[in-house]
Amino acid sequence: MVIHSPGRVNLIGDHTDYAGLPVMPMAIPLGVTIAVADHPDRVGAESDRYGETLDVPRSALPTHPAGWLRYLVPVLAERARGALLLVSSDLPSAGGLASSTALSMGLTAALTMIDRGDLDRGRLITDVTRHERSVAVESGQMDQVVIAHGTADGAIRIDFNPIKWRTVPIPDDLAVVLAPSGGTAPKVDRVRDAYNLRVMGARLAAALIDEAPTSGRSLGAVGATLGDVTFLPEHLTAAEVAIRTGVSVERLVTMTRDRFDPGRPVPVRRFAHHMVTEAARVDEMEGHLRDNAPDRAGDVLDESARSLTDFGVSTEGLAAVTAAMREAGAWGARPTGAGLGGFAVAFVPMARVEAVTVAANTATGGPAFVTRPAPGLRRLDR
Repeated sequence: MVIHSPGRVNLIGDHTDYAGLPVMPMAIPLGVTIAVADHPDRVGAESDRYGETLDVPRSALPTHPAGWLRYLVPVLAERARGALLLVSSDLPSAGGLASSTALSMGLTAALTMIDRGDLDRGRLITDVTRHERSVAVESGQMDQVVIAHGTADGAIRIDFNPIKWRTVPIPDDLAVVLAPSGGTAPKVDRVRDAYNLRVMGARLAAALIDEAPTSGRSLGAVGATLGDVTFLPEHLTAAEVAIRTGVSVERLVTMTRDRFDPGRPVPVRRFAHHMVTEAARVDEMEGHLRDNAPDRAGDVLDESARSLTDFGVSTEGLAAVTAAMREAGAWGARPTGAGLGGFAVAFVPMARVEAVTVAANTATGGPAFVTRPAPGLRRLDR
């Protein structure tokens, strides 16, 4: 069996999914391809992209796997048989294009399908979210949903609580250009800490806004608006929010992998401000794309870029490459994904693609390239 699991570019809506607020990603042709065969009692795994290999009896799975095997071993541990896997990828790692989720989704789907013959994509999303949070950051579910349900017909707008999605067309004259910033953003150490700090900001803001805060709802579930977050305190600790709201401090600070320091100050107002205004930009972007107004959609990218800078996840490289693409004729450009490194995305008139990609390559080394909507996770060998 052969499975292809695509990467994605998030067109608008970064750092909103874990707050229960909408996003608009697009599955892309680059991704992870996995060939898998069943085996009664042995596990073999190798890759042309990742260095680690595995060749052990099913009963001797490593307890502390390294590298990409961190995503494979927990899935293998949940099944009674072994498997043989070969993994290939053309998706840049640690670039904000969902490389780890594409890998995790593909591995989990492949092993599920050799067991059951079919795939429950809703369950796949839930299982992969759980696995990823156990090895990386307390992320939302944008990547899992777009990889499961992406389409070659356009981007998809995703809402949460409950999860639902719809296709958003890409205008014919709009080229989506991706450009590296010259720096990666692996979700470990500094980047994981910065990401989880923002997750905590969303939790604390929601608890303060919620009329029934002990329910532990998200910003999206409490219907947070700009007016709500304007009056939030600039900094608060989880311990202070627990006292104000009656929410258990352990409920606030417990994450799948980590426990957040309840005495650490969190810039609640600034973080929540980005999240609710970014959610509004998802609505704006969808309207402009449906109205075939790519120039106005580009303006929304620029507004998001300014907000992500205030949010603290842009970098010198991201600022340089987005500025270069705008100056070369892009309608708009911004960091994509979690930020803190990785890729930028630009909306570009077809006639300006070459100029924009050359400018991006000059700014940060490239290679910049045009991408397009692609199908979600699919089986290739039938």
